[in-house]
Amino acid sequence: MIRLLLIEDDDSDALLITNELRRCGYEVMWERVDSAAALEAALAGQRWDAITCDWVIPSFSASAALEILCRCGVDVPIIVVTGEVGEEVAVSAMRAGAHDVVSKRHLARLVPAIERELRETEVRRARKRAEDALKESERRFRSLIEKALDLVGIVEADGTIRYASPSHEEATGYKPEELVGKNAFDFVHPDDRARVLRGYASGLRFQEQRGSTEYRFRRKDGSWCVIEGVARDLTNDPLVRGVLVNSRDISKRKQAEHILRERTRLVDAVFEHSVSCLVLLDRHFNFVRVNPAYARACRREVDDFVGRNHFDLYPSDARAIFEQVVETKQPFCTIARPFSFPDQPERGVTYWDWTLVPLLDEHGEVEFLLFSLHDVTEHVRALDVVRANEERLQVALQVADIAAFNQDRDLRYTWMDNPQLGYSLEQVLGRTDADLLPSGVAERIMEIKRGVIETNVGAREEVRVDSDDGRTRYYDLAVKPLCDAAGKVVGLTGASFDITERKRAEEALRADAVRLETLQEIYRAILEARSIPALAAAALRRIRQLIPCDLAILLLFDVETQVARVVAVEAIDPERVRDIVEFPLGDFSALSALAEHPEISLDDIAGLVIRSPMIERLASPGLHSVLIEALIVEGKILGTLNLAAVRRAAFTADHCKIAREVADQLSIAIHQTHLHEQLQRHAAELEQRVRERTAQHEAANRELAAFSYSVSHDLRVPLRLIGSFGEILQEEYATTLPAQGREYIERIVAAATRMGQLIQDLLTLSHVVQREMTSVPVNLSELAQLIVEDLRRAAPQRRVEFVTAPDLVATGDPGLLRIVLENLLGNAWKYTSKHSSARIEFGRFERDGVATYFVRDDGAGFDMKSGEKLFGAFQRLHSASEFEGTGIGLATVQRIIQRHGGRVWAESAVGEGATFYFTLGS
Repeated sequence: MIRLLLIEDDDSDALLITNELRRCGYEVMWERVDSAAALEAALAGQRWDAITCDWVIPSFSASAALEILCRCGVDVPIIVVTGEVGEEVAVSAMRAGAHDVVSKRHLARLVPAIERELRETEVRRARKRAEDALKESERRFRSLIEKALDLVGIVEADGTIRYASPSHEEATGYKPEELVGKNAFDFVHPDDRARVLRGYASGLRFQEQRGSTEYRFRRKDGSWCVIEGVARDLTNDPLVRGVLVNSRDISKRKQAEHILRERTRLVDAVFEHSVSCLVLLDRHFNFVRVNPAYARACRREVDDFVGRNHFDLYPSDARAIFEQVVETKQPFCTIARPFSFPDQPERGVTYWDWTLVPLLDEHGEVEFLLFSLHDVTEHVRALDVVRANEERLQVALQVADIAAFNQDRDLRYTWMDNPQLGYSLEQVLGRTDADLLPSGVAERIMEIKRGVIETNVGAREEVRVDSDDGRTRYYDLAVKPLCDAAGKVVGLTGASFDITERKRAEEALRADAVRLETLQEIYRAILEARSIPALAAAALRRIRQLIPCDLAILLLFDVETQVARVVAVEAIDPERVRDIVEFPLGDFSALSALAEHPEISLDDIAGLVIRSPMIERLASPGLHSVLIEALIVEGKILGTLNLAAVRRAAFTADHCKIAREVADQLSIAIHQTHLHEQLQRHAAELEQRVRERTAQHEAANRELAAFSYSVSHDLRVPLRLIGSFGEILQEEYATTLPAQGREYIERIVAAATRMGQLIQDLLTLSHVVQREMTSVPVNLSELAQLIVEDLRRAAPQRRVEFVTAPDLVATGDPGLLRIVLENLLGNAWKYTSKHSSARIEFGRFERDGVATYFVRDDGAGFDMKSGEKLFGAFQRLHSASEFEGTGIGLATVQRIIQRHGGRVWAESAVGEGATFYFTLGS
């Protein structure tokens, strides 16, 4: 078998070439190409044994083909086979990359030439594989040496360095080329040089690799690194011819060993002299080592523990904890754990803080456990007394909702019970009011407390605290000096009473009266306004009387232009917002999200990590608090009411409620104004559209009439001449023409006839679009019977059963409906023609109260995957050789049904027939 690619424009020449190969005993698999694209596709899709190329190709030159083959790196015999063999052609072909040139007149040379080139190609490929393998071997060896972490070098017998690996640079600072030619012993520390020379000389004398040697090597920067190396005498090896030295920098290891020794000495000192109890156990809880502090706490000697098991000596339920630490390899810590000494019952229950830490070996397994303990028995007993007193005091303070506290002279809290403002005791101790409260409030409170310390006189005052989260609290603060036994003020003591609810109730009564009055003014101003800008401006002016804000903006959304336009603006500093006219609608979050959350309140937009472009615009003038209320009517977002303030957390829940009420009123008013404007605008647009559509329809009809006239008169005449002259040739010269000529004439006459039918179908389609329609009752059953009778007369030999429902009457244009049935019944007749007998049915049924007509056959059918092309002009699902037709009939049917206000569709399966359905409008 030989795979042959022929670059040839003539099938005959290709057959000659392949026959020559078969004659010589080859089985040939071949492909012919005659263009650059076909050549590149053939090269990509198949691997070829040989390629032949004609020198002269009308649409694709041999030189271009050879250039493509060379560019693609094709390594197969390329033989130029041409009818024009000359010296000039042969030289040009060989220069272009051909391996040989053979004349088409002497194809006997082709097979020997191909066989010779195949042999040479195989030799060339084998040589290349050998060269590639050698290069790869050399590359791997060099890569191994070049990338090795060890320092690899080759020195002469006298110590001269002949090669140094790149790893020398990282260890010594010298580039390899800086070491080559130097004597290696010049870099060895003077104190180590004699020892290294003796070992080197011994290795040369006994021709063997000596044990490793440690010595100090001078780096390029003058410092010394510690090197561990071995040398092997390979002077008799023809590839090396020198002493191979393999060494590594162990400076870090030596340094680590020194650090480890120092740390061991330090650990021993800490272990022996620590005041904490320290115990070292093995993984089975046997004592390995205890320090004197532990022996004293247990009232034993140090030597009493070594070699004994901890739980044999002191049984307890803590064994499960020890086993868990060994299993999980995680440390464990406990505080004030009770323990009773079994050999010392007089001590009663003692309490211990202790920690158990696993120590792992080099394999990650637990080797030892470090057990450290501290006796806290006296501390626990004292805490029990203090805790009981504190609990009594805390209950009293919580019932009274009082925060009691002590502070030193620097006003740092030293004690507090029942902390307020959300702080815990840990957050308060050691800090001052300046650390815990807003700056303005803290300064006032600390001023009061400093006065108490300086005057030694108590004070009481009502304090307001505005926290960063926007909440306001009120406190009744009482403070008294705290003195020592000598009467000197050492701090102060006090209490804070939360009176926020009482203050809020008072403020709420006052605010409700003002809010109701202002809201009434806003509603009255909205009703009196005549336009959207006017009512928006009136609302914004008054809303600032209820809600303290530095900027108020009303935006309306235009979804079509994706713009949010500013309708009205009220600001303390109008100059800062004079350029605010409109925003891109994309600056807001998704409108669906705004519909679900119509209210957005932000206490400080400067602290947001991710801010929308809209928030960025509000932040640019230095604003912090933002309140956004969506204007929503019937689920549709009209825009937003936007309030902003320089102060952080400026808007309360009451402010949000007021803004929501105003936004609802604005939404209703704006929606009503929009509806009135849209009604006027739509009336004018409708009148203009009627005028434009009428003019477009008239122009389209004129253009369609001109097209129909051109098709009917200008195309039919030459087609009639072609058909007529073809028929004359058939009748008068049939006997004188060869069989091939008679076949050509028959094709010409058939094509002219088909073209005439296609023009007729196009004219029918154009008439369907432009003709005036009438609407009268039409008996579709009678129409169908007449059409089927015409079909039977045209093909009396066919056996077709036709079934039609009687008296199917519809309202429509009689001529157009006849065209519909002619096409549908004609298609059913045509696509059942391959069957010896067939059945065609025309009927009607009701679907959802709509009359649906259908034509069903048991013919060839079609694949529904291609159904979308069914009603397109010139779209056919069967080839012309299988079923004749122009592909315009169903497109005409669809146009007629659409003009009647109905729709048409089909259902089918290959080999199972087809059903076409259609409806007619009311």
